[in-house]
Amino acid sequence: MRRAAATLAGAGYAVLVPELGRLRELVLEPAAVDDLVSDAVATVAPLAEAAGVTVGAGALAGSVADVDVRGVTRAVTNLLRNAVQHTPRGGRVEVRTRVLGERVEVAVADGCGGIPDDDLPKLFEPGWRGDASRAGRGMGLGLAIVAEVARTHGGEARVENRPDGTGCVATLSLPTPPPPTPPG
Repeated sequence: MRRAAATLAGAGYAVLVPELGRLRELVLEPAAVDDLVSDAVATVAPLAEAAGVTVGAGALAGSVADVDVRGVTRAVTNLLRNAVQHTPRGGRVEVRTRVLGERVEVAVADGCGGIPDDDLPKLFEPGWRGDASRAGRGMGLGLAIVAEVARTHGGEARVENRPDGTGCVATLSLPTPPPPTPPG
């Protein structure tokens, strides 16, 4: 069994290494972040429906950022997919955006029941899946890709437990363009 797990982890790294290289090849363009969120929600809608999980949008900031559209859409899709996979049937996943200074944040709240505090720093490690109950749900690469997209954009990715203990909030934070300098 350990050998099979090691082989699977090795296969995951074989997939991840070239994929991360592609993520570093950014094509930055101004994009409405809410539109990228909408695209990601549409992508995970069939998975959510099959899992009996509702995916909805909370407050949206209407911000624009210079991003690699493909990479950021994939990162938000990965956050949503992860949230849907770990939210029980009948639960809800909510995504929202907000602007904080010169950053835009995409936050995905789920109903996973929370993650042990000791495990939170490991979530973005390639191949890490927590415990045996998460086996068979992918190769543990989705959040590693989110972290790499954040890093290559000069942003960050983080996960925090919700204060009420019902789930987690995963956040992708990206820099926004500074406001234009007035002429003169």
